Amino acid sequence: MSDGPHGRQDALWGRVLVCLGDGHWHALASCTVSCGVGALALRRALRDYARRGAPLQFDGARGVRLRAPVTPLAPRRVRIRAVTCFETDSTNAQLLQALKQGVSHPLALAAEQQTRGRGRHERRWLTPLGGGVALSLAWPSALLPGGRPPPALSLRVGGALAQACVRLGVRNVRLKWPNDLLVKGRKLGGILVEGNAMGVVIGVGLNHAFPQGWRSRVGQPLTSLSDSLGRRVPPRSRVLDVVLDALLAEMGSDDEAWRDRFARRDALAGRPVRVSGVGGEVWEGVANGVTRDGALRVITPGGERLCHAGEVSVRLGG
Repeated sequence: MSDGPHGRQDALWGRVLVCLGDGHWHALASCTVSCGVGALALRRALRDYARRGAPLQFDGARGVRLRAPVTPLAPRRVRIRAVTCFETDSTNAQLLQALKQGVSHPLALAAEQQTRGRGRHERRWLTPLGGGVALSLAWPSALLPGGRPPPALSLRVGGALAQACVRLGVRNVRLKWPNDLLVKGRKLGGILVEGNAMGVVIGVGLNHAFPQGWRSRVGQPLTSLSDSLGRRVPPRSRVLDVVLDALLAEMGSDDEAWRDRFARRDALAGRPVRVSGVGGEVWEGVANGVTRDGALRVITPGGERLCHAGEVSVRLGG
């Protein structure tokens, strides 16, 4: 896994957030002590972060600040190797490459920004700086039962992620097949599971808090942990801890009760759906749960049809 040309500055970003994350003005001299670097090196790093999208503001008299509070993006309780960086193309892409290069242990990567973050069907996954958690977990084939991912892994992960949100205090989390987390019909997070011969990568995007005006840039209804929890929203480090715990527990489990857990949160059950196949076929029916391998069951006038993740997209009909 490559850290890119900004590796040292990426390592510094976490210390910068500890110093500036409150959104208040700070004298540069005090930041050098907190960050453990000289004034010139810190000034250069901060200017570089600003060029790369960090909402930093500079003032000759008052110093430097972030225009809005941002909590650090780093897990505090690490049971596996976990890497954080300021920017990468895609956390999933980086870990898929790490698997190809022979990584033999579970590895997590969290990024502040993704230049090519993606969701299902290569859709872009957009997150404002400081506004979310973009996390991927690589799991080598040698650690998987039979060398293969369990069936319906995306749905299993969805259930684990929903439970993590409940632990954080969010109520009424629903799962929209195959990979979305919803609260009151708005998207809270998403999942992208990818793999190669060397293992599987689980990508998770979870909205933490949005800066003013951000929602208008995205063409779908969104929500965040902050929307649900207000001032009780935990820092992103706590979110990472809880999400990683949930993912590790799911990957270490052979529990087959996931379908019951999914059914309790199924946002589509009993709802009219419209299915658009990759070949252009469009058909409608009523969602009726999922099969053991994760296919969506749809009751149509001609009988039950199955939709498999990666082959169709689903929208609420009617």
